[in-house]
Amino acid sequence: MINELKQGLNFYITHLSWADFAGYIWMFLTFLAVLALCIYIASKSYFAGFALTVVSIAALGYGAHFMPKFLDQNLRARELEIVSTKQLEYSNTLLVDMRLKNLSKKPFNYCEIGLVFYKNSDNILRRYANELKPFLKENIVLKDVLDVNATREITHVVNDFRVNDYNVTASSECF
Repeated sequence: MINELKQGLNFYITHLSWADFAGYIWMFLTFLAVLALCIYIASKSYFAGFALTVVSIAALGYGAHFMPKFLDQNLRARELEIVSTKQLEYSNTLLVDMRLKNLSKKPFNYCEIGLVFYKNSDNILRRYANELKPFLKENIVLKDVLDVNATREITHVVNDFRVNDYNVTASSECF
């Protein structure tokens, strides 16, 4: 788990642009300014200062959660779809065909695609629990340049795949 955290942190530090860092720094400086305001208000009214502190901490969490999505949609827009999945009959191999399209204004030099496989269920709660704990995760790294408005067809092979009833979701991060 610690290795995954270190790998993820290294991935983001290596690939984030100045706009990403500026957004995170702006969010943190805004939090510090509001926290200073909370301390001033707490000297006048303890309850109001405490309430504003709780709201500012919640806003920091909200910003930390939605800032990457906002920056990703505006700076690195792309479209990833799973075209088909094919289970080979005489081997335990699954082929996943995907299509990645660059919708941003700059070419992508590096893309990481994540495939998540989880068991299917008719029960909504069980399906959600299965999504949170998938039985297989696959990562695909593309280091070729993907030009603006270009589309790339990707086929990924998953070996030793024996599951019959499953769902697959794909996510991508491109820089």
